[in-house]
Amino acid sequence: MMQEKGGRHSNPSESLYIDIPISEEAFEEMEVMLGPKVSPADKDAVREAVSAFAPSAHLKESALKIR
Repeated sequence: MMQEKGGRHSNPSESLYIDIPISEEAFEEMEVMLGPKVSPADKDAVREAVSAFAPSAHLKESALKIR
């Protein structure tokens, strides 16, 4: 769900999030794609999160080049 400035929601739902059950096997087969304009700090944060929560996941960088 998206939250707009001022705390209002773009969706009239009362929920701030939705929990979806995900199997452990999904984390083992997960692939995380980094966008072409990801900052070095964000790249490091994603690497740390993947290492901590899904160490068998594959981390890939986008082949797209944006000017």
